[in-house]
Amino acid sequence: MTTNEKGNIGLAKVIADVTENGIQPFLPLTDTTLIDLIISNHDLVTKKLQVKYISINSDGSLLLQLETVVNGKRILKDFSKIDAFAVYCPDNKNIYYIPTSEIQGKSFTIKVNEDKRGYKSLRSASDYLNVKKIF
Repeated sequence: MTTNEKGNIGLAKVIADVTENGIQPFLPLTDTTLIDLIISNHDLVTKKLQVKYISINSDGSLLLQLETVVNGKRILKDFSKIDAFAVYCPDNKNIYYIPTSEIQGKSFTIKVNEDKRGYKSLRSASDYLNVKKIF
């Protein structure tokens, strides 16, 4: 499956989820910005989302990478123009809503499954399951 196909699946799943939760989705006319989806609650508060399709790592977590490679150098993407990430996980079919205000550094990890070593995650994936968290 290509990256574009995964992105389309993630976007479709997020649109269905927000709609089922009483949130209105709006699509940008082009795919040339960081914004994949704009959503609005009943009070017309809007949020700009970037949608990701991420599988569970071997340690039972989802790793959201915030860097890109340009001319062979890793650089931190500027996500100051979006409000949250909506991460679709194909392994468990869940969507995790992560406000950008909670992200610091080059990556963000949430624990989906307890790993074999029994380490406790600082961020449990269950805390990010409700789209209303970002409003």
